[in-house]
Amino acid sequence: MQWITAIILAGILVIQEFRHERERKDLYNRIMSKDLQDYKQESKCRSVPSMIKKHMDKVKNDQKE
Repeated sequence: MQWITAIILAGILVIQEFRHERERKDLYNRIMSKDLQDYKQESKCRSVPSMIKKHMDKVKNDQKE
């Protein structure tokens, strides 16, 4: 029973650390942006399309041709 509790608590700490890291990056981006429009533009540019989505788009285009 104690092992289960320890594993659950360790999992919670890992998730919390991951969330805090993302929040720190977001806060840093807010601080470094010159205005709100610049911040919003940066947040849109940060996402990177996944390799799976790129492959699926390529397959769909190949099927159309």
